Amino acid sequence: MKKTTFFLILSFLIISSLASQSVSQVGFVIKKSVPSTNEIIVFVTNKDKDNIMKQAKMAQVITKKKFSVYPIDKSIELTKKVRMISNKKNIAVFVVTDDSFFKPSVIKTISDKLNSKGIPLFSNREKDTMVGAMIAIYKKDGTVEKHVNKITASILKITIPADFLAKCIIDVE
Repeated sequence: MKKTTFFLILSFLIISSLASQSVSQVGFVIKKSVPSTNEIIVFVTNKDKDNIMKQAKMAQVITKKKFSVYPIDKSIELTKKVRMISNKKNIAVFVVTDDSFFKPSVIKTISDKLNSKGIPLFSNREKDTMVGAMIAIYKKDGTVEKHVNKITASILKITIPADFLAKCIIDVE
């Protein structure tokens, strides 16, 4: 009975982790780059929220970090959510970008607000480090690339581990 239960749980984790690879990968990147993070806040549009919520639940099991998903489609919602999380300690924010709401100009606004509160911002779009995200994680040609904005890390007083940085592309120094 115990072996069967273990096998079923392991199978579920393996199958589920394949479906939630992107949020789990981001969770591991956050865990490696800012080890003191206890909670990962995910900003996502309403159209993507169901998929991301499923992925976040599995990522929470896999990474052993708390994930909270906040669907946002309007600037007023964004302002409220940023204000709501700004007093939390040991958090990181991951924005699942798109071109309908989370455009680079919105990422700039979010990063400015979060940087002033000492909260690192992670994105899944290549050039968001150029507008203030600390790290951008995305797939390019089938491999995961990590881009870093070292100035943002410095502003946040975050020392990114050297072994992690060695595997990243530095966009801003």
